[in-house]
Amino acid sequence: MNNKKLSANCVGAFVLGLLIIHSASGAGAKQNWEFDANNDREGWSVPERMTGAVMGGSLWLTLNPKERDPEKLTSVNYQIYGDYNVFKRLSAGEKANLTGPSNTGGLSIAGPSSVDIVSPRDLAIEALAQSGRQLQVKVRLLNLSPTTNLDFKWRSKEMAKDSWSSKRCNLKPDLKQWQEITCFFDRQWSGTVDQVALGVSENVIRGDLWIDSIRIETGPAEPGPVRPDVASSRIVPRVSIPGLSQAGFADAFKVLDEGLVVDVPAYGFPFPFMKAAGDKKYGDYWWHVDTALNAAGAAWVNQAFAENVMRGFHEVQSLNPDGRLSGYPWEAVSGQVGDVNQEPMYFFESAYAIAHHSQDAALRAEIYETMRKFLDWYLSPIKRDTGTGLVTGTWEEAVGFPPSSKDFDGFSYIQSRVPVSLNVGVAVAASLTADLAADLGKNDEADRYRREFNELKAAINTALWDENDGVYYDYDLKAKQTLRYRTAATFYPLRLGIAPESRQQRLIRRLTDPAEFNWGKTPIPNIAMTEDMPRGKSSDMIWVLTNMPIIKGLEESGRHDLAAELNWSMVKLLHGNYWEIYSLSSEGQAAQRYGFSAWGYISGVIEHLFGLNYDAIQGQVRVAPHVPKALYGKGLALNDLILPTEGDSKLSVRIKQSSPTAAEITVNIAGKLPDGNLQVALPGSGKATTVPAKHSLTVVFP
Repeated sequence: MNNKKLSANCVGAFVLGLLIIHSASGAGAKQNWEFDANNDREGWSVPERMTGAVMGGSLWLTLNPKERDPEKLTSVNYQIYGDYNVFKRLSAGEKANLTGPSNTGGLSIAGPSSVDIVSPRDLAIEALAQSGRQLQVKVRLLNLSPTTNLDFKWRSKEMAKDSWSSKRCNLKPDLKQWQEITCFFDRQWSGTVDQVALGVSENVIRGDLWIDSIRIETGPAEPGPVRPDVASSRIVPRVSIPGLSQAGFADAFKVLDEGLVVDVPAYGFPFPFMKAAGDKKYGDYWWHVDTALNAAGAAWVNQAFAENVMRGFHEVQSLNPDGRLSGYPWEAVSGQVGDVNQEPMYFFESAYAIAHHSQDAALRAEIYETMRKFLDWYLSPIKRDTGTGLVTGTWEEAVGFPPSSKDFDGFSYIQSRVPVSLNVGVAVAASLTADLAADLGKNDEADRYRREFNELKAAINTALWDENDGVYYDYDLKAKQTLRYRTAATFYPLRLGIAPESRQQRLIRRLTDPAEFNWGKTPIPNIAMTEDMPRGKSSDMIWVLTNMPIIKGLEESGRHDLAAELNWSMVKLLHGNYWEIYSLSSEGQAAQRYGFSAWGYISGVIEHLFGLNYDAIQGQVRVAPHVPKALYGKGLALNDLILPTEGDSKLSVRIKQSSPTAAEITVNIAGKLPDGNLQVALPGSGKATTVPAKHSLTVVFP
């Protein structure tokens, strides 16, 4: 035995002598494994694919892929799911667990199960409730893999076969030094432990783990997590809006609260964050689309929480060597280079908004670096076609069809499909990154990203516009063909003036045709109602993520009247009804209590209906409401909205608009005034008033 083990064993023996561990079967139950004997696993079972050789005083686990075919290894599905192979298993008829990831090896659409090493049986260790003490497993290991957590599992003899209790256990990835981690039994669990297991996600395809020792002991209790406040009546503003209730408004923040993950680090994310949904369907993972949008919504009541989420993204981005922000926290290519992701626009918009709300200059610089590196990955040759200048994307990087659809062509191939939505999204990302660079005084970098925006704008209009049909279509580079179906993404080029004015008019005529996109009846469906395809869940679905870019595009194209109507349609659908997607009959579908639907509602009310914006860099408050005709002549009020100044500032706004050009708007600011201006505008009328920030201002636009 080497000196480090001798020293550790002496200390361990002393500590164990002080600990309280009760063995139901007497003193013979083994609670410590050292792996000092060559080729002796000491009763632990190891799956064949993980090798499980004992040498040099450690149990060696290999995490190599089962798949050996280079073509399959580089495919979209394999880069995301690795050997988990969810679509193959679904197509073979296997039923997926719809309530979250499985801890028994079953199929789940939320994320992979684990490959486990399992202890001997008959441990007979009783978990006793003790004040300040908790049963735990200490593992000393060397982790030369990208995995950021182990699935710690335990079971009693009374539990059903293949049934385990489980908890996440965190470790540092790709660290060439020994680390000791602590895996806690759930403090609410009671019983006699018969077996324990340690699992690595099934789709980890690179690296090695060496386990030096495993011991079970009772030690200091796990620190209780701190839960950020994002939903209490103390911080949620009050609204008075005809047709909406305060309870429904406050419920949007409760949805965000229900999605909080406070047991961190989690999958490499070191700060509390919000998962996709309040229910368990998609697990407790961070996804950059959902987590960023949820943070942007929460920023209106807790800016400090949102800023920490951005710090968390900076940290997990550093785990990948190519600058990309992983689209899936458990993706097979985590910790290495890769080709796949999710739609990036929502992350960039959220990051930019949180940066502009922040008083922390160092954080703004850090957010900029996260945006810059992620954008540069999208602008690199692995994503951008040199011939067209456009960005290629796969399945969840665009608005399209599910894998079961006949129109899924090109989404399953790397560097093949050129989606309209992705290219507009990257153009928006370039514009926002340029603006933040300028705010930070990085003028050369700002100029570079403005050039990238202009080049993408030109490429979108050259390669994706169809003059005969008057729409933007996706394009398949490999097949050299336009993909002629109309989705909501055809309206995305309304953003930032990407579509020239003449094309904007043609797009808007299609958008407002009730027969094509159900205008005036519901928010915009993902796919045109005139498409020749079977109608159903995927074709008729309404999604917040596709409506918000259109609302912003209408505002940026000067059609504030249409933006107000579409925003109001979305807000009414979402009010107190926060599902992942909706049918044309407004029925909620898929996951309930969904975070980005709550974000869409919060943004729709605060940022679009009331038109509120606070810019900490400029010290400016802007009020530019988008009131629909249904609310003309009716009073609207939003009270006690927190402004993240360096003091205790709250904003209240009252609006009564009688026509597109006439309104009375009153603004009150309690507490510290912003350093810059207060601007009140009536979009579409050309009317605006700008004054140095003051505590009270009433503006009448006759």
